[in-house]
Amino acid sequence: MLGAFSVRRLRAKARDDEERRGIQRYGIISGAIASTSVIGMCVGTVYELPYQFFIGLWAGYVVLYDWLVLIYLPRVTARRLALERAEDSSSVARQRRERLASLVMPYCANRLLMFSRLSTACWAFSRSCLICRCVRQIR
Repeated sequence: MLGAFSVRRLRAKARDDEERRGIQRYGIISGAIASTSVIGMCVGTVYELPYQFFIGLWAGYVVLYDWLVLIYLPRVTARRLALERAEDSSSVARQRRERLASLVMPYCANRLLMFSRLSTACWAFSRSCLICRCVRQIR
């Protein structure tokens, strides 16, 4: 949901079709990464995969998300931001504030959420293993 809002807002600010396509690609990739991670956690819990699977899945999510937000998206929007700075010298401070608000704060919140998701998945995995052991002992 937040990703869709972010993509919509970025697309409204875009100046050309190339930037719009890049932002659309950003939205699709970020949605696919999040969906794959959630499905992977669920599948890993159901099939009782080892904890290394969860750590690898989480690490992959973090690396891909970091690449998207810290490298890909600034490349896509760099030309528009440079044009804005050339047109208006006061836009430098505004762009700095927007970058802080749009990257740093959600980035920190996302790290907190990812840690909680990982700990929840590990807890669910340990609970499912405990339940499986109890069921095996009853048989």
